[in-house]
Amino acid sequence: VMGYLKVMNKEYKKSTEYFKKSIALKYDNSSAHYNLAYAYWYLNKQDSAITEAEISAKQYEDSIYKADAYRMIGFIYFDKKNMPDA
Repeated sequence: VMGYLKVMNKEYKKSTEYFKKSIALKYDNSSAHYNLAYAYWYLNKQDSAITEAEISAKQYEDSIYKADAYRMIGFIYFDKKNMPDA
């Protein structure tokens, strides 16, 4: 919850600490990976964001959440000007 609150307050760097702690406690926490990807994206750490978004996409069972994670990956590749992977 704290990581999400930090993201909502645009405290992206601080939020990554909370998401990493959540993942250390429960690696298959797909929402923590997704939100960590989001924070990394806003910190211009696109490669780390893609890695975390890919993990969340693989972990999500719900097709809507899974699609959202893949959508994020596409947007990040677009930001990197990598159109073939976008």
